[in-house]
Amino acid sequence: RRIDLSALAVSTLAGSKDPEGTIDGAMTDARFVSPDGLAANADGSVVFVSDAVTHTIRRIDTVGKTVATYAGAVGIEGATDGPAKDARFLEPSALVWDTTKNRVYVADSGNHVVRAIDVATSTVSTVLGVAGSAGTVDGALADARIAGPIALSLDPAAQILYVAESAPNAVVTGGHAAIRALDLTARTVRTVAGGPPVTPPVDGPAATARFTSCLLYTSDAADERSS
Repeated sequence: RRIDLSALAVSTLAGSKDPEGTIDGAMTDARFVSPDGLAANADGSVVFVSDAVTHTIRRIDTVGKTVATYAGAVGIEGATDGPAKDARFLEPSALVWDTTKNRVYVADSGNHVVRAIDVATSTVSTVLGVAGSAGTVDGALADARIAGPIALSLDPAAQILYVAESAPNAVVTGGHAAIRALDLTARTVRTVAGGPPVTPPVDGPAATARFTSCLLYTSDAADERSS
């Protein structure tokens, strides 16, 4: 959906409540199953949408008013890097667009990694973590591991990529609910706050703060409409 903050009005940009699906084409005809993450370029002419259930990244051209499957294959799980059409994902969720590098970061939740789409070359690479190897290891980027990344945020200088993680005990012993920071220049990862989840959550200094879970909703997933 689109929210016009000046007019305080909400409208549907692409998709419809019924039926759900993976139809490409005109925005009014396109369908989504579970739109999860959104990232737009500076002028809003292009919007990427992660469709978690279908393991794809969709592209909305707001000028041409069309929707296309950009990366991944509908219903096919995987972790393949390479050209966008050949790349595979497992429940991709949050997206964030680094306009300084023309790169879209993807929280590939089911694979426990962060991927990057180079928009200029339409290629996908793994930036953080190893597919299928969940963990909580900090340190050098090559050695770091993450678990269940579900939200992303890039600092204004496009130097630090923050990653919110939420993983149950079945994935990481004791569970995991934390905010990690990837320094894109130094190529290091550190835990900013959180650790094993607790109820109720604990406020205070970041080093001792704890979360019950780390969630960020940025789309109308229940109605299959793009935000």
